[in-house]
Amino acid sequence: GDGMGGAALIEAPPFYLELGQIFTTVLYEDHKGQPAAMTVPDVSSAQILDTTTIQLIHAVPDLGTINVTAASTKYSNSVVHKSLFQGVAPGTVSPAATRHDGSYRIGIDTDQDGKLDWTYDMGYFPDYGFSLYLMRDSNGHLLLGKNSTAGDIWWQGARENLAALRYLNLSSQTVAATTDTFYPEQGDV
Repeated sequence: GDGMGGAALIEAPPFYLELGQIFTTVLYEDHKGQPAAMTVPDVSSAQILDTTTIQLIHAVPDLGTINVTAASTKYSNSVVHKSLFQGVAPGTVSPAATRHDGSYRIGIDTDQDGKLDWTYDMGYFPDYGFSLYLMRDSNGHLLLGKNSTAGDIWWQGARENLAALRYLNLSSQTVAATTDTFYPEQGDV
């Protein structure tokens, strides 16, 4: 309930809260469009030198079961994706996987054909655990979130939904301008 005698709109399954453990309760819509909840134990305490532990929370029921890959972007932008999780169903948490710490591009295969449908540059994964959260925003875009040790979630749009715009001052005039690249969503700029 709401602590004030009212009925709960939704309830997460019960779980045992251990001292020092961090949990996240995830609210999402199930395959019928109804509110659902799950409580997920955090893997950030899984610290092993030079490795990172990753789990994925899949909260996009219309995608169905997905396969997930990870590719190190440490040395090159031409990356090789290797399996991270197989058969992750909506409303579930993948088993935890361990990889070397480093920067990763995460790939999502939505139809199990071995081809990536969505890729996300998720930045650096240091030597502690991370939860990844797959969701669909109100505009229908798939977003992948990565938790930080501060508890914030850093959201990233799929590379396929982003466009790059770079601007340079190549004139002989001294103009206060910087060279930068940013990634707005596709559309008019």
